[in-house]
Amino acid sequence: MFVPNVCMRRCCITAFYSLYTESCYATCLEHSRDTALAERRPDINTDFAGFYPWDWIGDGDIASFQALQGGLLVAPILQQLILNREPIEVLDFADEVAKWPIERIIPAHLKNNLKYTGKDYRAAFTFLEAKGVPRGLPNPLDVDMKSLRDAEVGLLASGAVAKCPPLPGGDVSREEILKQTVYGCRADLCSPTSSP
Repeated sequence: MFVPNVCMRRCCITAFYSLYTESCYATCLEHSRDTALAERRPDINTDFAGFYPWDWIGDGDIASFQALQGGLLVAPILQQLILNREPIEVLDFADEVAKWPIERIIPAHLKNNLKYTGKDYRAAFTFLEAKGVPRGLPNPLDVDMKSLRDAEVGLLASGAVAKCPPLPGGDVSREEILKQTVYGCRADLCSPTSSP
């Protein structure tokens, strides 16, 4: 085998958490080394040297990828499991950063040197507002967020994460949202708090 089945499966699971949900758009491949080298497509996928350890099933992935286009996107795991625990503080921070004279953003991975402004940066955080993400901006499909929502249920039950307060911009006041926000400390480092 070119890559042992266990390693291949781990790669697929890591790359596509949708293997565990109804949105399963990928399946793992088992190739010999010669087949993998013969099918290599560096012209399409330079990030993986042209190797794909999976194959697409149907066209379900197309809608998922289209939903992620149109601007900056905060990683879904951060949206669902971390940043939504303190939405006021995160939005206050995003508002401050958006005031900077941003001309480009260089993320830690994937494509970089993105030509965006502070306004674009702030728009990436609209998932934390009661009105939701405006049309045309990246917004993961509900079916693609299912495994993260399922994980959140277990994390809440175990006490690993706090319950989310209401999102700003709806019927609940900023002051009430802050009252419902749970702040944590680890060692001597505590979450920052915003003022009402």
